[in-house]
Formats: sequence, C-alpha cells, structure tokens
Amino acid sequence: MIILKRNIKVISIFQVSILLLFFMSSCDAIKNSIPSSAEETMVTSESETEQTEETTQTPAAPIDEQKEGSQESTDEPDEFDEAKEHPYPEFFDISWLTGMGARYNEGAWDELLLEEKYNVDFKVWNIHSNDTVGLKKMLAAGDIPDVGLLEGSPLTPKELHDNEFTRSVPLSLISEHFMHYYEKMLQNRPYGLQYNRVGNSQAYYGLSVIDNTYLHNTIVPVMRLDWLDSIGQGIAEDYLTPISLTNEKFGPYDGRLFITNYYIEHNYLNEIFKAFTVDDPDKNGINDTFGAVIWPHTVKNIYTDLLWGQFGIISSDTNYLYRDWLSGDIVPYYAHAGYMDYMKWADEMRKKGYARVAPSNN
Repeated sequence: MIILKRNIKVISIFQVSILLLFFMSSCDAIKNSIPSSAEETMVTSESETEQTEETTQTPAAPIDEQKEGSQESTDEPDEFDEAKEHPYPEFFDISWLTGMGARYNEGAWDELLLEEKYNVDFKVWNIHSNDTVGLKKMLAAGDIPDVGLLEGSPLTPKELHDNEFTRSVPLSLISEHFMHYYEKMLQNRPYGLQYNRVGNSQAYYGLSVIDNTYLHNTIVPVMRLDWLDSIGQGIAEDYLTPISLTNEKFGPYDGRLFITNYYIEHNYLNEIFKAFTVDDPDKNGINDTFGAVIWPHTVKNIYTDLLWGQFGIISSDTNYLYRDWLSGDIVPYYAHAGYMDYMKWADEMRKKGYARVAPSNN
C-alpha cells in the first residue's frame, strides 16, 4: 500500500509538473497561483491516514491564540447590541386617524422609516376625521385616540379632554422630543404656544399647526414715510413701532419699516392719494407716482381689505355676513350697500389716475 501510495504521489507530481510548465508559459499571474493549487491537489490525493498524521504533527493554534495574534479587529456589534443602543428602547404601538382622508397605504416607505427610527408600529385607522357619524360611534365605544385633530367630533377638544376621552401633551414632552417644531414655533410664531392650551397649565390639547405660509411673503398695505413728510402728512414717532428684520433678503430694511395704530380717515386718505399722484412726493421732477393699487375684485388680500374696509366690508374672507345699514337685512358682502359705495369710489380713483389697477396675474 505504501508503494502504491508513493507511485500515486509520483504520478501526481509528474502531472503537476506538466501543468506547471503549461501555465508558466501563459502569464506571471497564473504562474504565481499554481504552487498553492498543486499542494492542495497533492494533499487531496493523500490517504486519510497520512492526513490525520500531518494534522497531529502540526496542530492548529487555538482560537483564542489566533484572536490574540491578529493585528486588527473586525468585530461588529451584533443585533442584540444594536437593540440596546436604540435611542428609543421602549416599543410602542401607536394608533391614529388618517386625518384628511380615509384612504391609507399600509407599509409606505415613510411609515417604515419612522417606525424604525422611533421604535414604534403605526396602526392607522381608516376613518375620515370629518366623519361625524363614524366619530360618534368611536366615542360611544370609547375607542378614540389619546391625542388628535377630530374636526368632525361632536365634542370640542376641551370637552373631549374634560370627559377623559383624550389626554393632554406636556410642553416638556414637546420641547424634548419635537425640538424642530418647538424651535420653529418660538422663532416664527411664539404666540402659537398660547393656542390649544389646557387652562393656564403647561399642557396642550394637541399640537398647533405651523402653516408654511410663514415662509411666504404676503401683501400688506404700506406707505412711504418720506412721501408723507413731503406732502405735509407725516406721522409722529410716538405712533410708530419699528419692525426688526433679520432675514437675509429683507435685512437691509431693518429699522426702516414701522407699524402704526394711527388712523387715517377716509377723506384724508383721498387727499393723500391725490397728493401722491400730483405733488411729486419723491421730488424727482417726473410725473411717475400714484397713490394706490386697486386689485381686481377676484383678488383677496390684506391690502384690498384696507380699501374695502373703508366701506364696512372686507375682501379676504367672503364668507362673512353683514347687517346692511340701509335695509337692516343680513346679507353677503356683494349685497351690502358698502360694496356699491366701494365700487363707485374705486372707479373714481381710477379715472382720476390716483389709483391704478394691478394686473390680474400679479
């Protein structure tokens, strides 16, 4: 058997030598990789007895010694370690309404992202928050979320809280776990923390909405103070409160804008519009000024309210009803006597050139 083994070994070595010569004529990369492959081939052809003897003669180093001898550690925390390090270790099931609609796609990417980040599982109820009948049934069953905007609820947020259907949200919880919301509220609408407040406590019926309109520029009525001074209609400093502007875009106007509670009566306003048009308030010697902008009647904004408001109505909210001072009836704005008076006044201002109509797409 030993001779047979040696013959096999010799034959194997001979075959390997031929292979070596063949591969050496190919390329250096293959030539360098052959010796280890040849050794593996020879070891494979050895008997199980010889393999056992070789293993006995050269035992492998213990695992602990191998770890000690390694220069670099590639240890990574296992799943158990990662779970221990989760910033929100306590798991919660959270149920809530879909809010503005009853349709909800379970397992969307944003839902999964929030669930993973905050260690929660959302159980969304497919019911519209304006579904009064559905909300009544939920209240009757006591199956109502702890906190939520239930616009169609037969009970107000205060009544829901007082009857223990809902719970309050402490301000400390908001400031600690909803820092972005809290900081934006303080930065842009600090008085927002007065809304939805439970009495005089530091708790809330819910979270007040920060509408993104705070990022938008809106149209407000303004007058040039230097023009008013130029025509002899200046406003005393006691009536002026400066507006602080830190925004990069409007920073140059910091200290140049003011708000006032100074009341300009209708007749004086007409005189101001006239003087702004004909008295060259900017003193440049060019007839290039006018008193006001009259917006198309489809445009509803605060500036238009200034003009309409002289006649007892406003434009920014057309849902208001008014008591007409002629008939005594409760009517919408377009049936009010003041609306007709405004139309006559606006037409007169336009014809005289004291006011100009803004483009409809402006």
